[in-house]
Amino acid sequence: MLSHSINETVAAAKELYHKSTGETPDSLPVYLKMGDPVAFSRNFLESSWPETAKCLSEILESLASTLDTGINLRNILPGK
Repeated sequence: MLSHSINETVAAAKELYHKSTGETPDSLPVYLKMGDPVAFSRNFLESSWPETAKCLSEILESLASTLDTGINLRNILPGK
């Protein structure tokens, strides 16, 4: 699952940060960028943009809720 990979990557980054500085970070910034939502909608959801905006927002919210680190979903989708 994608969230598992992201969580493992963040944990590894925190461990490397701790090894290099001796400090344990409370959190590390995690940035997600979504490619072209129009193409994604057409290719994977078989629908057109902006009709799929709500669906994509729900997919991203679901992903964010499974991450161990906080994430801000603003500005990932156009018009959001």
